[in-house]
Amino acid sequence: MKISNLKLTRKILCLSATGLISLSTIGCNKQMIDLNKAYNVVIEQNNDNLSVVGISNYSDYDGTQVQFVTEDKLVVLSSTLQTQLINIDSQQKLNNYAESLVSDKNNIVYYDKLSDTEIDYSKEFLNKNYLDLKYEYNKAIILSDDVATIVELSSWTDYEDDKIQITLTDG
Repeated sequence: MKISNLKLTRKILCLSATGLISLSTIGCNKQMIDLNKAYNVVIEQNNDNLSVVGISNYSDYDGTQVQFVTEDKLVVLSSTLQTQLINIDSQQKLNNYAESLVSDKNNIVYYDKLSDTEIDYSKEFLNKNYLDLKYEYNKAIILSDDVATIVELSSWTDYEDDKIQITLTDG
């Protein structure tokens, strides 16, 4: 009984070792742990319009929400369905990428130019907030096909599946 268990254990160890060697020799390039948590730009896409925003940090949440903080400390909560976090090292590469996402480059708005800030292209450090306790927002932007309306918020509630409920200041 002990001899047969020993043979079975030895076979399992041999198969396991063979599998590991096979994975390493066939060029397995799957990254098991994602350590890239440094982003310097957010791109928000709404139909064929694009907003490009330099960020100082961000937080992501369960579901489909991401919060980012611009270089001038504006805090934005957005849907990941229309948001891309990217790490890019030059203005030219950023322009080329942004222009590839829209049919007309006049549909691109660069927030740093509107707010007189600069995108930091040298960010290689972790800028993800793992413990974010700032849930205070005073405005919401409601988008439709042709119009964006900014409203004052009294309170808001977050639900699963990309849904929020807002209470407007004027009722």
